[in-house]
Amino acid sequence: MLGHPERVISAVVAGAGYGAQPERAEAFRAESVLTAAAFAAEGAAKVAERYAIGPARVQLQNKNPRGWAEFAAALAGHSSLGSALTMRGVQAARPSLYALTDELARVSVPVLVLAGDEDEGCLEAALMLKRTIPTAGLAVLPRTGHTAKLRAHRGLGQQHRLAGEHPQPGDGPAEHAEEGIGRTVVVAVLTQGDDAARHLLGRLE
Repeated sequence: MLGHPERVISAVVAGAGYGAQPERAEAFRAESVLTAAAFAAEGAAKVAERYAIGPARVQLQNKNPRGWAEFAAALAGHSSLGSALTMRGVQAARPSLYALTDELARVSVPVLVLAGDEDEGCLEAALMLKRTIPTAGLAVLPRTGHTAKLRAHRGLGQQHRLAGEHPQPGDGPAEHAEEGIGRTVVVAVLTQGDDAARHLLGRLE
């Protein structure tokens, strides 16, 4: 969306900005490096046992035990090496959203910022994105943590249209329209090993 804006018609930014606040940056990087070391030393299955019940993920477990179990199983099945490299080379090395405000202020496509009200690490960043991106709408889901996109999957298209996106006939394949997503690009979900987002992005390319 920032590097190649001509490729983006609209965007949903879900659960973005954990650790982005300037005062949290160093701690976030250190935490990511430690998590990378855990994936490398213990393996994804072991790390998933505690990662999936983190304070911003138990909300899904409480409200949708079956959905949470699927999420936890998918996380446990990830490549241990791939997860370690992702944490070390992406999570720990990514720029802060607060360092990108000039670029964000130039975004002109419709954007829906989606956050869970119990995702403490992302709430402030979500507000910053709403205030910085001229075309942004903000949806905050009640009693929801960092897995907001899993909680909101079925209502995502409706929320996005309310934020300003109105897919037109011919905008995308029929199956995308049936999902209520149209040609929306989902970006910056920032959940460790997000297979669902990768699958969706692959279908939209």
